[in-house]
Amino acid sequence: MIFLIGFLLRYYFYTHFRISPGSVLAPFIVLYTLGAPSLFFIFVLALIASLFSIDIFIKKYLVYGWRLFYLALTISLIISSVLYFIFNPDFSIIFFSIIAGIIAYNYHKELMSGAHYMKITGFWFGEFVIIYVFGFIIYSL
Repeated sequence: MIFLIGFLLRYYFYTHFRISPGSVLAPFIVLYTLGAPSLFFIFVLALIASLFSIDIFIKKYLVYGWRLFYLALTISLIISSVLYFIFNPDFSIIFFSIIAGIIAYNYHKELMSGAHYMKITGFWFGEFVIIYVFGFIIYSL
């Protein structure tokens, strides 16, 4: 159900606003953070750090396409691993670690198409909150 709601929201946001900020990854984040809400804090820190790191690399070096994608994944993996070790050393999921990098890369693509940071962030958090509320209801049943 969480994935269905996430896919429908993504479809709605894309068809009406031409933005897919969290893409299909928002339901994964909801699934991992329902059981441990502190993971969302780690995810947000890794996402912000990945966004700023990507911006620095783009301005300093000519990085685009697959190189930028792999750079985003690598930065996200390193930052998430450090944050997991600092905040919660006995819980570590590599897949969850790279989601922040994938979303940072999607942010960059949306920015190149003319969208604004705050608009993308607002849509992503809106999508996450809606999916989280439905997920919490389903999870508590």
